[in-house]
Amino acid sequence: MEGRGAKWVLGNPYFFCDNRREESEWRKAARRIAEGLVKAGRLERADVREFGRGDYVQLFGEVTEKVLGHNSRSRTRRLRELGWEAREKGIWESWEEDELPALLREWNAQQDEKKSAYGKLAA
Repeated sequence: MEGRGAKWVLGNPYFFCDNRREESEWRKAARRIAEGLVKAGRLERADVREFGRGDYVQLFGEVTEKVLGHNSRSRTRRLRELGWEAREKGIWESWEEDELPALLREWNAQQDEKKSAYGKLAA
């Protein structure tokens, strides 16, 4: 896409966003998620370990690997050239302030039953 003229860019409006703060790594993400759950009183410790298919297949059933196994690295080069800049909170601020509270509202802790709307949406 680089090296193309404005007419081509406007005819092919494909842009990525990032927050330029940090890239996500699955292990680091797992630790931050666990720390949030400890802080919310849903876990005793923020232990991060490797796990097998039996530990996660219930999330999206037979398509779990396809849903969770995708990975990409995106940069905002084109948007920044047009003057765009990140103004919103970063991924971990959003996790703590928005995503974790939404997750906890869906989680019925009394029965230790996880209810997720994500499974229906992804499948």
